[in-house]
Amino acid sequence: MEKYSVLMSVYCKEKAEYFRQAIDSMLSQTVQPDEFVLVCDGPLTPELDAMINEYKQAQPELFKVIRLEENRGLGIALSVGLQECSHELVARMDTDDISLPDRLEKQLSLMQANPQISAVGGQIAEFYDDPETVMDYRIVPQTHEDIYKRASSRNPMNHMTVVYKKSHVMESGNYDDHPGFEDYHLWVKMLSKGYRFMNIPDVCCHVRTGEGLAKRRCGVSYFRHTWRMEKLLREKGMLTLFQFWKNVSVRFVGTVLLPPCMISVLYKKTMRQSKKSAH
Repeated sequence: MEKYSVLMSVYCKEKAEYFRQAIDSMLSQTVQPDEFVLVCDGPLTPELDAMINEYKQAQPELFKVIRLEENRGLGIALSVGLQECSHELVARMDTDDISLPDRLEKQLSLMQANPQISAVGGQIAEFYDDPETVMDYRIVPQTHEDIYKRASSRNPMNHMTVVYKKSHVMESGNYDDHPGFEDYHLWVKMLSKGYRFMNIPDVCCHVRTGEGLAKRRCGVSYFRHTWRMEKLLREKGMLTLFQFWKNVSVRFVGTVLLPPCMISVLYKKTMRQSKKSAH
């Protein structure tokens, strides 16, 4: 199969234990990565630095470590890291999730069979403490047409599962500094340029979650980022004026007026599927 790079960003608040599990899950793929680009987003803890040095010393030809002098945020870190990736195919991974061993084998096979596809993602299973105890699933549409349709109302891809073509991302403007929406922003830019997406039906990653998610998705600051996202959708012709104002109104109520506990309940009901319904 075609060679691929893994792209990951890490910052000081990551837990070393989770970070190791994430890296090891990518090193244990049935189709091994040919390059591992790791962006250190600002100064790290001694424990994280020691772990990175351990991997680098063990496989110096595989790991490419890039250090930013200060914390710039995920969008900037990934935009810098992507430019350092040597291969056309790039697999994204987050620092506290766990990829299933055959994730890349399935995704690369699909891309090989469908050369017109620019990005392939998959489904995720969410857990709190034990990766084997699944709490919920985030199921995203599989076909390009359904992905495009979903993008007008919510993120149609699970970022930590995506493999994409570097040149197509770069031609779309790369990642932007858009906290909370770095990937969604990128997908919309790519889709509006005509690039085609797919998601495999299988779970690709076990994703760590918790109650803090709802707190990060509320407040005036988060609504500002939501407003910016809706404006982009409108500018790219993916929303009518009526849909734009409808979305903005719903987002305002959901992020500013409702308490975090209510947001958590609504988020679970509208964005997640139970283990039973997912199958």
